[in-house]
Amino acid sequence: MEPVREAAARSALLESRVSRAVSYEYNSLLDAILFHLQRTPYGLLGNLSRALGVSQRTIERTVFVASGKTFRELRKEALIERVTAVFCNEPRFFPSS
Repeated sequence: MEPVREAAARSALLESRVSRAVSYEYNSLLDAILFHLQRTPYGLLGNLSRALGVSQRTIERTVFVASGKTFRELRKEALIERVTAVFCNEPRFFPSS
């Protein structure tokens, strides 16, 4: 009975280490995704996938787990923020009253 408990304990320990490692990798990947979207909010998922060296599905899953949004929704928000910033910093786009 004792070897079974030891094996279960080792398995649980290994699982927690793997979980933390995967969590850390997701955080790093999410940081890279957000950085890319800030620089090029109009970029395509395929291009981002190639640039980061991960699958499109991994990017989509990472974004959804972290934000509850799809990649497309997150990209749209980044694009809206970029356009809003451009308009706010360029008063010539607004007619004088």
